[in-house]
Amino acid sequence: MSARLALSIALSLAGTQLARDCRESRHHPPSAHRETPTPEQAPTPEPPRAAMPAPMLRQITRAAPSNEAAALDPPAGDVPDHGCALGGPRRAALGIAGAPAAIGLETGHAIITYTIGGVGVEAVLVVTEHDGGTPRIVTRFAVSPSIAATQLVPPAIARIDANHVAVATTDGLRRIDYREIDRTTGTSTEPIRIAEGTVDVRFPSSIAVIGSRRLVAYTKVGDPQRVEVVVLDATPRVLARHDVTPDSSGAASPNFVRDATPPYLVFVDPREAFSLSHAVTFDANGAPGEDDALQPILGLVTPARIVAAITPHDLELAFLAHGETNHMGAFVLASRANAITPRPLVPATDFARLWVDALGASFGAITASLAPHGGAANAPREAVVRLIDSAGIGPELRIAATRGSAVYPMISRDDEGHLALVFGTEYGVDLLPIVCRGSSD
Repeated sequence: MSARLALSIALSLAGTQLARDCRESRHHPPSAHRETPTPEQAPTPEPPRAAMPAPMLRQITRAAPSNEAAALDPPAGDVPDHGCALGGPRRAALGIAGAPAAIGLETGHAIITYTIGGVGVEAVLVVTEHDGGTPRIVTRFAVSPSIAATQLVPPAIARIDANHVAVATTDGLRRIDYREIDRTTGTSTEPIRIAEGTVDVRFPSSIAVIGSRRLVAYTKVGDPQRVEVVVLDATPRVLARHDVTPDSSGAASPNFVRDATPPYLVFVDPREAFSLSHAVTFDANGAPGEDDALQPILGLVTPARIVAAITPHDLELAFLAHGETNHMGAFVLASRANAITPRPLVPATDFARLWVDALGASFGAITASLAPHGGAANAPREAVVRLIDSAGIGPELRIAATRGSAVYPMISRDDEGHLALVFGTEYGVDLLPIVCRGSSD
């Protein structure tokens, strides 16, 4: 099914003028802007219809840990129904304040973070075990020339096997280096330059691993922006490059959905009014399939941020957008064709740059976002964790940083099903075990 045919089917099922407007906007040049309708002009949606995920999503499965359910079954009363709670003491890796990203291991988590010190920007790999103890720094290496502190976004990390992780870092000359690190010894392959001077540094890259292939997706600068996926083998050596930008569109903010089989890449064509989200799957050789048009998004912020989580019934899209007062907030939108109204994860009360992450689970999706304490514009940011399941969006779990603001919150899960919230602080990186309970548990 072609991208345009998939888009036509999805939007016709929505049955709303909003969807028709978005379908028309896809044929305008990416530089074209359309006026945002006022609330008085906004059409009233038809009654909900039967959920119908995008055609390609039906072929995607989520690789759940073998004992995920047991790990997420805390003692009765400790965790709210349809929500999340802290599952253990906070653990901190001090002296590496920056922009972290995390991935689950067999037991515990690996965290890669940029940190700014007297010698510029370094990338630091930290490993922490589930059963406690101080996070251990495995290795660190310079990122040169340095990225400006105001442009830092997290590096990319993916797990290859029990002992090795794949890491992609971006430097100040818009270049991406890829390397594979032994998380037990800190030894690393020689860095491979996979992008040279073309990277839009406002967007993190993203990595997926399938068999002996490693896929690295990143946003290319340009008008319009584009998304390229670099395919490497286990050497590692670059085998191919694929531009997955849809025809007559732009593309940015690529993110591989964690635990998706086969690899499932979500990105967005960012525009001032209606932005359309897309997805592409990849085969065992790293070759992309056809573009699958997902949902239109209204009022996406700049730079765009979109992630996705696979649930048993749908694909939840989490993104940053402008609210009714033009402040920014984090929202979630189901990918099914009749789901046209974004639901807020945090109040849209802030002009400052925020963040959002999402991870699928057997009972729904777990999101992590940021919100100012007490809703004040200049207040320190807190991490906000919420569960989305068949009952809707659950209550907030708010967690403050050890000092100052939390930055770049992310949900990680190890092979035993243990969940952790990871975010940066002024001192370093905090990791907090969390447990969640779906409404049907």
